[in-house]
Parts: sequence; C-alpha cells; structure tokens
Amino acid sequence: MDKPLALVADDAPSVRSLMKTVLEMQGYSVLAVEDGKKAYDALKDGYRAQMVLTDLDMPEMNGLELVKNAVTLDPNIACIVLSGGWSAATPEQLKSAGAKETLNKPFDIGTLKSLIDKYTRA
Repeated sequence: MDKPLALVADDAPSVRSLMKTVLEMQGYSVLAVEDGKKAYDALKDGYRAQMVLTDLDMPEMNGLELVKNAVTLDPNIACIVLSGGWSAATPEQLKSAGAKETLNKPFDIGTLKSLIDKYTRA
C-alpha cells in the first residue's frame, strides 16, 4: 500500500524539517517547500497531498492564500496552519477559508501528531 502524501510549507528550514519528520513518523511521504507558491504549484501540477501543514507568514504566497487555493483544487484536503503570530489572518479567517485547524508556534509535537492522526484518511 502506498503511503499517503503530505505537503509542508514553511520558510524556516528548522521548522520545515521538524514538520516533515513528524509527518514521516506518522506514515506519510512528504514534500517540503519553503513558500506557499511552491506548495500551490506542486498541488496544481498533480501532487495529490492528503494533508498540508503550512506556516501563515511566508514570502510569495502566505498560508491563507495557500489554504484557499488548496481547498479549491481538492475540497477534501486537510490544511493545518501554524503561526507564531496571527497578523496575516486570524484563526477564524483561516477556518472560513478551509483550514481544518490552526496551531500556535512554538507547538507541542504531541499536539501536532494528534492533529495529523485526526485528519489522516484511511
């Protein structure tokens, strides 16, 4: 059986690497990129992610725009937005745009694992 696909978008290399590792530990095959535009381009080009973990504040395309675009391409995609500050959008705006969850940075790895499990499709 193929591993489910996930997409990570974060401009901080250490956070991107950590999220990628957590998803891989949860059984995902992961594509990790440094901004929302690269993430959206991957989805648009056929990368069939079941889940997207994204930072909110990134260059090129922020997390809110990525969520809107990802959900337009696949209404069933599970988007989780992480942020150290909600300046670009509030958690309510993100959920209205299609995000399943929002999580504050720094985040607890156990909480992130629980959210990944919650939205993993069998």
